[in-house]
Amino acid sequence: MSSLRKVWNNGQLCVDTKVHVYSALVQSVLLYGSQIWTLIASDIKKLEAFHLRCKRLLCVSWRDHITNEAICKQTKLTSLAELISRRRTSLFGHITRLDTAVPAHQYNEDFNRTESGYQLEETAWSFQENMDLSYSV
Repeated sequence: MSSLRKVWNNGQLCVDTKVHVYSALVQSVLLYGSQIWTLIASDIKKLEAFHLRCKRLLCVSWRDHITNEAICKQTKLTSLAELISRRRTSLFGHITRLDTAVPAHQYNEDFNRTESGYQLEETAWSFQENMDLSYSV
């Protein structure tokens, strides 16, 4: 992050450009492999705190008094919990489309088709429970 300080402090760059640089260089490294992380509420809270601090670097000086909501509206970046949830859903979609001979596809064999949709057997590992990031932070 400190090597990008010149970018963040450059007044000639618009906020959108800084947001694109942040998404490409910082967020991509931060969230590498996040679709398989086991996260608890405190982990998500720490990630969101880092994300908000980075968003503040993008558009305001440390002397300015601007609310977090205003910064979120200005940068138009989604929360990290939402990004991780999307990545997990994408991974789950890839696994469901795999050939049945692939070992990662074994979780899909535990699904039973019911009228209300797919349900896991009681003894099967619940992939969907681990994908849920709706913790109260």
